[in-house]
Amino acid sequence: RFLPSEFGHDIDKTNPVEPALTMYSHKRKIRRAVEASGIPYTYICCNSIAAWPYYDKTNPSKVPPPLDCFNIYGDGNVK
Repeated sequence: RFLPSEFGHDIDKTNPVEPALTMYSHKRKIRRAVEASGIPYTYICCNSIAAWPYYDKTNPSKVPPPLDCFNIYGDGNVK
């Protein structure tokens, strides 16, 4: 199974403006190519989890994210 991680927003459910729109357009083309390829895939969109430790970009959060495990919901198959 191919796991093309987005490490950000779900690009098909977000409507950005420039300059992000250009980047999202490229990512959407890649996503369509993955879907058309016929290989099994699962998209991982973690939204704002990367910003967890720095709530104001200078101070570490007092509640750190779990580092020893994570959950995968469902069976990973496309709906």
